[in-house]
Amino acid sequence: MMAKKKAGLAEVVSNVFGMPVYVIWRERNKIRFQKRSMNTDEVLKETVMHMHIKSQTRAKWIALQQLNVYP
Repeated sequence: MMAKKKAGLAEVVSNVFGMPVYVIWRERNKIRFQKRSMNTDEVLKETVMHMHIKSQTRAKWIALQQLNVYP
């Protein structure tokens, strides 16, 4: 049971750090090539929404269901 819990935590941590990198890179490309950008709150909101949606489809992420805070 502990190994599964750690694997789930590792997956959450990986996504928590990976998603902002992806969003920031995408925003960098929008600024550079399309001359548009999102503000910081929109980037954060998209990251949180992504994590929420992923947590609904992954049984290992049950701990995220206990969080009721949305920025």
